[in-house]
Amino acid sequence: MRKVSAGLLSAALLGLAAPPAWAQREEAWQNKWFWGAQSGLYFYKTPTQNWDAAIDIGGHWLITRSRTALFLALDEIIFQGGASSAVTNILNPAGFTEVTFTRGRRVQANVMAVPMSTNIQIMLGAGFAIHQVMNAEPVGPFGSELELNAAFRAIDEHSTKAFAVFAGSAQFWYGRLALFGNFQYMPAGNEFLITSGQHVITGGLRIALSGSNEKLGTTR
Repeated sequence: MRKVSAGLLSAALLGLAAPPAWAQREEAWQNKWFWGAQSGLYFYKTPTQNWDAAIDIGGHWLITRSRTALFLALDEIIFQGGASSAVTNILNPAGFTEVTFTRGRRVQANVMAVPMSTNIQIMLGAGFAIHQVMNAEPVGPFGSELELNAAFRAIDEHSTKAFAVFAGSAQFWYGRLALFGNFQYMPAGNEFLITSGQHVITGGLRIALSGSNEKLGTTR
């Protein structure tokens, strides 16, 4: 009887000493550096093209703290079949030059709020992105070399722009792995080849490879 009582007392003390389940979940989630990949669809519209969808493929880093996370990502956008837009060109009799392109690139940094430490999490945040159309070319014919040069100058001025980003995300994580889905919105901007608001829906997988605040020390 004494052995049973001693065993029960030891188990109770161990239970009190062990951190609760929610604390273990927070410790597993906090201060981690997640590396991940995402893919999905990028929805856009231009002055010469109605709403269409391009392919979005990229990678990201998610650096977590207690209730916040920093999301850094690089995405390649593939306009399958090509996309079209237009730039102002006063040397063209029509007043503009049509432009075609097939690739884009987006670099972004967002700060995300993470109110829950459960295995299913919702994240909301905002940040900024630099979006570049990579290979825009003017569509001829051109009446003169001056008109062509003016078209290329206009393309250079309209192929890169910084945007605000508003983001929402949901993920399920277990251990070092997490499955997630993202939605991002970038408002419409002037002086860019893509003039509409931009909507991006992606999903993917991320894995925590290391802590984000590893302590360095020496041994004697």
